[in-house]
Amino acid sequence: MGPIEKQLKEKLSKTLNPEEMTIINESEKHAHHKGNPGGDETHFQIYVKCSQFNGLSPLQRHKLVYKTIEEEVPEIHAISLELKKTE
Repeated sequence: MGPIEKQLKEKLSKTLNPEEMTIINESEKHAHHKGNPGGDETHFQIYVKCSQFNGLSPLQRHKLVYKTIEEEVPEIHAISLELKKTE
């Protein structure tokens, strides 16, 4: 686990206290794609299921996650989010 992935996990865990969370570094799959800045931590798939999302719209859930990881976002080329409520 690289430093960016570690930060993502720590910040999301602390802020959201998720019931389920998976972070997959997919950077290897995109290593030779046009426009890829290169590096070992450029593409992430993030799945989070937590009660913090209950009552929030999909847009509000995304905003909450992006606010939580705002320091890491400039270092990442692509993020795929799947954000689920518990209710």
